[in-house]
Amino acid sequence: MPAPEYLIVTEDTWRMTAVLLRGYAGQGVEAGLYWYGIRSSESAAVITVGLPRQTNRSGNFEVGADDLAVLVRRVRRPLVVVAQVHSHPGANVDHSDWDNDLVVSRKILSLVVPDYGRRVHLEDLGVHEFVDENWYRLSNDEVARRIVVTPSSVDTRT
Repeated sequence: MPAPEYLIVTEDTWRMTAVLLRGYAGQGVEAGLYWYGIRSSESAAVITVGLPRQTNRSGNFEVGADDLAVLVRRVRRPLVVVAQVHSHPGANVDHSDWDNDLVVSRKILSLVVPDYGRRVHLEDLGVHEFVDENWYRLSNDEVARRIVVTPSSVDTRT
């Protein structure tokens, strides 16, 4: 199954992702995390942010197999990985060969955040999808259509 057509993310999840990535920005290193949730062929909804133990460097990050296994065991079933999010130095949000080789799954979207995570805004991201044996970056219009950032709560009492 390829990546779902829609990825639904709450504002709280978006904020938590920004906070976690910014924790590495001051060190000048890349970092990565995973979004876990429920998925179907049409959509995936993010429920939990998973931050594994990782090796962080200025030009890449790496999650060892054992560290990824610990994270996967701690995420409650039936949640599955629905997206990968990681930071890059500078404004370049294209996938590198390193990113292509070490992505956790080819069945999810891979989001790249610029400036080591200092700017976690949808319009600044590079969003990549694996299609026909290659990773492709989605256009800004596709990103805006496919990633749905929704309020964490809705109050209509007023």
